Amino acid sequence: MPFIKVQRLVRNEDGTVKSGSAAVMDSVYVKEGKYHSKQVLRESLGKVVELDESRRRGIFRSPTRGLVIYDADKDEFSEASEGQTIVTRKSSGRHVAFGDAYVFLETARKSGVLEPMRKAVPDDASYEGILFRAAKEFSSPRMPMEAFAARSFLPSVLDCKAAASQMGSEGARKRFFQQFCPGRPETVSDAAMYDGPRVMLGTYGGRTVWCDAVMDPSRWSAPEGTGLAVLSQDYVSQQLFKSYDQDSALTFIAVMPARKGLPYKEACQKAAKHLGEKDCVYSLAGREYFGVRKKTEVFGRKAYAYVYTDLGSGIPLPTFTVLLSNKGLSPDVVMEAFMTALRSEARVRRDVAFGMSSEELRGCVLRSIAARILRDGVAEASEAAGMKPYELAGYAQSLMCSMDGRDIRVEEPGEPASRAFSTMGIRVPERLDADAYRKSLLNP
Repeated sequence: MPFIKVQRLVRNEDGTVKSGSAAVMDSVYVKEGKYHSKQVLRESLGKVVELDESRRRGIFRSPTRGLVIYDADKDEFSEASEGQTIVTRKSSGRHVAFGDAYVFLETARKSGVLEPMRKAVPDDASYEGILFRAAKEFSSPRMPMEAFAARSFLPSVLDCKAAASQMGSEGARKRFFQQFCPGRPETVSDAAMYDGPRVMLGTYGGRTVWCDAVMDPSRWSAPEGTGLAVLSQDYVSQQLFKSYDQDSALTFIAVMPARKGLPYKEACQKAAKHLGEKDCVYSLAGREYFGVRKKTEVFGRKAYAYVYTDLGSGIPLPTFTVLLSNKGLSPDVVMEAFMTALRSEARVRRDVAFGMSSEELRGCVLRSIAARILRDGVAEASEAAGMKPYELAGYAQSLMCSMDGRDIRVEEPGEPASRAFSTMGIRVPERLDADAYRKSLLNP
């Protein structure tokens, strides 16, 4: 039976072959002699490219055959291609998820949303933090940041520890707004009730792209040119109704607090008389609401009260929500504007905490807004390719990699992951250098 004779084999630390040569040898029976056999050279295999642990199979650069695979057990030669491997090596490094974060970042790059984000956020640390947050929320929106970092290859590529104040400085904010909000915000909102610092959000082109800290809601004034403001009860003050009356260009919607001097109880009593009337039932986001509009007076100014309750299973809840406005609108329009504002605020206020400075507050919210813009861009690209974003993230998560220092070795993708990458037109790499990949993201 033939065997492979190897000479001067030297391996690298990761087990790959650094140098060495080999030949196919035959053991020939010899009648006379001490061992009755001798080794006879059949063919030189040339340089060893790869060799399995048994030394019975490998890839060689033969001087006569070129790049070939030789299997001594089968005594067969077969063609080999550059970069081909036959040895499965178990890495000594970390084994972590690769596909979900990688497909997100590469889809963001391919869709064209990564480049304007980099222009809007030239500070490396802030930009890396945004990419990290966006990738995490695309893949695992409910998973804590620390848990995502522990299971992903991304911490080896991006830094996610930039201070929020870096993003919230006036210069950084203006640069961001110039890219994504070239005009004044069309609508603003701070509608949710919560304990802690307040921040006003603004939309432009249907997307939340603007924010500012609010130190004293009772003295707040809308940015010039804004058409609609949706506000919490903290903003209901004499100044609000004085500054924005029925003839104002600004329409405001504000939650009426149940406090002395305001017609909360009166508005609820008047609305209750209409319960059961079909004309007062509205459908919103798959639920039915009772809603009615009543004229009222607040701080000596004419206004409109919009009284709502969630019908649920058909029985009104025992309490009403009352919204105030300086304009007479349809109750369903007012309710939808209020609910839309609440949903938008919930997406970007997660990290706001007590004791934040104005810069920290604005930076924290602006970072969330930026991550949302990236996720929206990836979602649009995914939908255009015929795949739901959660499907793309789910299929891609199965693709794993091993980390050896700064070397990222990507495993062979399974059928679902391979299909997901193919659908998005993104190639699965065999390996990445963490530093080179970070550089490519910083310069999209």
